[in-house]
Amino acid sequence: MSDTIYTVVSGDTATKITKKFNISLDVFKKLNPTIKDVNKLSIGQKVKVGEVTNIFWSYGAEKIKLNEKSRFYVDMNLHVETLGRFVNDTVNIEIELPDGTTMQENILIGVDGKGLKMEIFKDKDILVMVEEI
Repeated sequence: MSDTIYTVVSGDTATKITKKFNISLDVFKKLNPTIKDVNKLSIGQKVKVGEVTNIFWSYGAEKIKLNEKSRFYVDMNLHVETLGRFVNDTVNIEIELPDGTTMQENILIGVDGKGLKMEIFKDKDILVMVEEI
């Protein structure tokens, strides 16, 4: 998943960093479980201030969640859930298609930390691989 990394500079404290990135100290601790004492950060230390926590697919206007494999693709929706991301931040998602090519999509994050791209494959030519039974 995609992380947002910040490098600690002189004068930084966990409190200053959390205010700068608009996250709570609890979220900061959750994002950085290997930091034993958040009050002892080092200059140059890399800390996580945001991450994509979940990506899943749905289909249709009803946003019915899809299983791992699906026959739906025309009206598929891409959902992104994040932790510590700004409102109106964009998350770039790389999607691998069945033919081995990839496509990039930028997903806008809302106030709830979630993003949604409806009908992500609309107006795109998608090669669908068929498995014989």
